[in-house]
Amino acid sequence: MALLRSAGPYVWVSWINKLLVGEAACEWGAWFKAQHEGHSWEKVPSDFDQVQWLLKHVELLEQTRMYYERQGYMVTLDSQNSFVLRGHTATLAGKPDLVATRDNEVVVVDVKVGQTNPANTAQVMLYLYALPRAFKTRFEGTIMSGQVVYPEGPVEVPGEAVDESFVSAVGTLMRRLGNSLPPRKVPSWAECRYCSIGPRDCLSRVEAEETPMTGITEDF
Repeated sequence: MALLRSAGPYVWVSWINKLLVGEAACEWGAWFKAQHEGHSWEKVPSDFDQVQWLLKHVELLEQTRMYYERQGYMVTLDSQNSFVLRGHTATLAGKPDLVATRDNEVVVVDVKVGQTNPANTAQVMLYLYALPRAFKTRFEGTIMSGQVVYPEGPVEVPGEAVDESFVSAVGTLMRRLGNSLPPRKVPSWAECRYCSIGPRDCLSRVEAEETPMTGITEDF
């Protein structure tokens, strides 16, 4: 049986970046993970080759670190950048791959070894939103921007992208995930195939690829 988190809803950045840009639609999955202790619910085994992914990720991150250090930046990595941002209804947490600082300039970087994806940009935007709020002294008076670094090159994320509209969208989503009432499920093969919540805890889980509805028309 899934156990409620004793300290209240806890949301990891990578659970919500796809929801923010519409790449995922099932808020229930993020809500369930936010509300329940991670050790208490059934997880679906993954056939993802994590070792190969990690090898490529570490290599690209090391290349990125060396690039910024050659440019005179002070670089912090991974857990050095961990943050916990507590709100009234939920907690948002994460850890950017790399934060590069030079004078009053800060670049927040996440390394991705897959294809270019808007959700990855949203993830960096979430870091740009959360870091100055979680570490007010560290980032006070700095000019912040971001990058998503892919094998083929970086995608720039300007600090101005974290505008009032984005902040409002983050706040609205976090309040929904922090609510004790669950949002509706949106089960489909496209949603469920990448979801780690097993059928014991999600009875609506779709386990096999669906055949699209097909019709015939005389209109074209």
